[in-house]
Amino acid sequence: MNSEKIKLKLPSRTQLAVLGLVLLVVLVTIVLALMIGRKSNAARRAGKPNIIIINADDLGYGDVGIYGQKLFKTPNLDRMAVQGKRFTNFYAGCSVCSPSRASLLSGKDTGHVSIRQNSDSTLSLNDKTIAEVLKPIGYTCAVVGKWGIGDRGTTGDPLRRGFDSFFGYYKNVEEPYPTSVWRNGELEPVPQGTYQQDLLIRAALDFITQKKDAPFFLYFAPIIVHAPYVVPNDSPFSNRPWPQDDKGYAAMIESYLDRDIGELFKLLSALGLDENTIVFFTSDNGPPGENLFNSAGPLGGVKRTLREGGLRVPLIVRWPGNTNRGEGEEIFGPTGMTSSEPLGNWDILPTIAELTGADIPPGINGKSFLPTLLEREQEPHDFLYWEFPKKKGKGFSQAVRMAEWKLIRITTPTQNGKRKSRLELFNLKSDIRETTNLVNDFPEVVQRIVGIMDQHHVDR
Repeated sequence: MNSEKIKLKLPSRTQLAVLGLVLLVVLVTIVLALMIGRKSNAARRAGKPNIIIINADDLGYGDVGIYGQKLFKTPNLDRMAVQGKRFTNFYAGCSVCSPSRASLLSGKDTGHVSIRQNSDSTLSLNDKTIAEVLKPIGYTCAVVGKWGIGDRGTTGDPLRRGFDSFFGYYKNVEEPYPTSVWRNGELEPVPQGTYQQDLLIRAALDFITQKKDAPFFLYFAPIIVHAPYVVPNDSPFSNRPWPQDDKGYAAMIESYLDRDIGELFKLLSALGLDENTIVFFTSDNGPPGENLFNSAGPLGGVKRTLREGGLRVPLIVRWPGNTNRGEGEEIFGPTGMTSSEPLGNWDILPTIAELTGADIPPGINGKSFLPTLLEREQEPHDFLYWEFPKKKGKGFSQAVRMAEWKLIRITTPTQNGKRKSRLELFNLKSDIRETTNLVNDFPEVVQRIVGIMDQHHVDR
């Protein structure tokens, strides 16, 4: 059998060069597509940061180390402030729980929000929540902790107000070792001996883990540091010569609240969410009374008053590694920035809306402080307003801060059915403890602020 030689025809040098060029173009195209895709995804995520609001209960202005506390430590909150921005003229919506929380979530002050005292039980449908602002643009929203502005099935039920899930307590419940907890409208038992804060932080961390792949909003409202001041038996202050309540108070903040905030940041880092999650930390009102720790710091007054100590609270905002929608420009500038801009917790809603591109509801009192976060010029409030109606027939208090001036008006009924008012005017720039009443020295200031009080209050 004759065999034939098989000749292989090899490509020429020119053909090899063309083939190499084609492969190079394909490779470069793939790499560029991946880079563009990553940049596009990053841009989309940068436009929709994860949002966490931590709203502590009865935590005073002076209860955080970086705000002056010396007798117990808050290393994680202090680190949060160094990595973000700390506000020194930030105010709760009211000096008691429910109206303050209603203000924060609705963007309205107590002259306009539907809840103005703790006995008011339900948030009105006219008050649109942060969750109702964020849900239409793709956010998954959750509440963990103390709600306090609407019972199950009412117009104030969080499950009817934009939140996808709820774990905690509808009412202002303070039980250190609860026997049950509400989960999405159903009451479920809690293992005996479970400390409430441990229960709540686990739920908060679980939510973050489960929803890590899409933008989320978590409203985390721990019940620390509300009385009773009880912690498990591992308190580091057990041997201190302090009153028992003070030992518990310090341990609740140092060993639980601050510890758990540290755990939250560890989880965000482990999940790769740290740089795209903005965290707001604040409190619903000032401390309930005088204590060993000077919890109101340099301020006068406590919870249930319209003095600075009842209203002014910490605010720390942290969003590391983010950019001001431009190459390499950090959103907060140098770390550890401090702002003295007078702001209220009702400003958080419009700030979040502007950050995310969501629609800002009409008729709110809040003003976005995104310019302050960006170290840009902030349009200041003309004034900040509070009111605190007491029980029926017992009186009515109002307060306005206008620049450095603060006027408090307390109206009480008299025996003949008429009303009498007491006015107190303070210059916060020179008298932060509100000790010297200047009402007779600046009648024009008093007249102007009284006019604001008369006009700003809206009947519900």
